[in-house]
Order: sequence, then structure tokens, then C-alpha cells
Amino acid sequence: MSRFWRILGFGLLGLMLLPAAIAPAATPQDPDQAALDSFAKNLGYRFTLLSNKASEGCPAQQYCFSASLDLTMPKTMPTGDWSLYLGFAENVLPLGSDTFTLTSVNGSLHRIAPKPGMVKAGVSYHLNFTGPTHFFSPFILLPNV
Repeated sequence: MSRFWRILGFGLLGLMLLPAAIAPAATPQDPDQAALDSFAKNLGYRFTLLSNKASEGCPAQQYCFSASLDLTMPKTMPTGDWSLYLGFAENVLPLGSDTFTLTSVNGSLHRIAPKPGMVKAGVSYHLNFTGPTHFFSPFILLPNV
């Protein structure tokens, strides 16, 4: 093997390892995986489709779906930042909640994140969703549950 190819090979190997070497260490804000696994296992949820012909809160001359998501927090909560990810076939209108924010991530993927200090262990929360289309299947919403 020529010297050129050895230098190029080691250079590429170094570039591949560089991100791992300079990646920041986990901060106290990041929950550990065991805490997240326990949270996911013990989180209670219930999705209910209320109507496929809702008109309240919809854009003019259009029917929307209206749904609710009840979340019951486990007795032990992870420390730091965490989020729940949901899939909606269409966009969802802004969430009117004092405890959670809803953000469109990409396409049909949405993120529900707790507002700082608002979500408590062992408490149930009721979220209302409205979307500018008909809702066809709950398996689109939470496919990995």
C-alpha cells in the first residue's frame, strides 16, 4: 500500500472519530436511559376521538377532528428534559395548554414537551387536539406504543 493511501486512510479514520472525541459529555439536564425507560413503561395514556366534524376552533368553512389525550404521569419522573412524539397525518392546530407545548417537528411528526416546572409526578393531564382534516386511525398517532 502506498504512503498516500495510508495517510488518506488514517486521515479519514481520524475524521470519523473526531465527532466522538469532541462530543459534549452528558449534562445534569439529560435524563439517563434507565429513568426514561421506566417513565415510558409507567406512563398512562388514553387517546379519544371526540368528533370528525368539529367546527369550533376550525378554519372557516371546514370540518376538523377534535380529540383528547389523557396522560397520567408515573410516580417517578425523569429529571431533565423529556418529550413525547406523536404522528398526525395533517397539521394540528396550536395546543391550548398551561402545562405542555406542541411543536411540529417535520411533516407528520409532532413533539409534546412539558413546560418547565408544570408537570408533576402522579398527576393526570388532559390535552385537547384539533386538526384541519378528518382523523382516520389512532395507530397513526402512536404507532410504537
